Amino acid sequence: FYLNSQMLGSIDTTKSKNQINMNEFINEDDMEFNIIMIHILKGILNEYGIEINPIFKSIGNYLGEYIFFQVYDEDIDRFLSNLSDFWQDNNLGRLSFEIKNTIRITSKNNFESMKSEKIGLPECYINVGIFEEVFSKFFKMGINVNELMCYSMGDEKCLFEIEPSWS
Repeated sequence: FYLNSQMLGSIDTTKSKNQINMNEFINEDDMEFNIIMIHILKGILNEYGIEINPIFKSIGNYLGEYIFFQVYDEDIDRFLSNLSDFWQDNNLGRLSFEIKNTIRITSKNNFESMKSEKIGLPECYINVGIFEEVFSKFFKMGINVNELMCYSMGDEKCLFEIEPSWS
């Protein structure tokens, strides 16, 4: 066991989690600035050797809770259409959906990875967190989200697969 980081924080598991109200932080007029900030933050944290994937997935979960209430409709087709419109209206990319035994989401011009370096690994953990939260709330059950393709892997799109979590 070793730590490889230029900066170390502390871990305190005794502190309670503060519930974040995303409505206080999200201003739709600032969405493009927020996207730039995400890329800068990712780059700096990676540079310092900080494992950011779980943090960004958690950020995605918080964002997903906010987004769910913006796009919810009990009809799945309208729900998916609303989600796609939200994505495009906020310059997050363009979503399309394929529903079979699983749900596959194709994201083109993905805000999280389109301008990223090609590192050979998926890196859309904010997207994963958002989709996990949005679809868990919609289906009222746990789900798993896997990123199968990503711009950062050299692919021409990002592809996510959503399936029920049976655990």
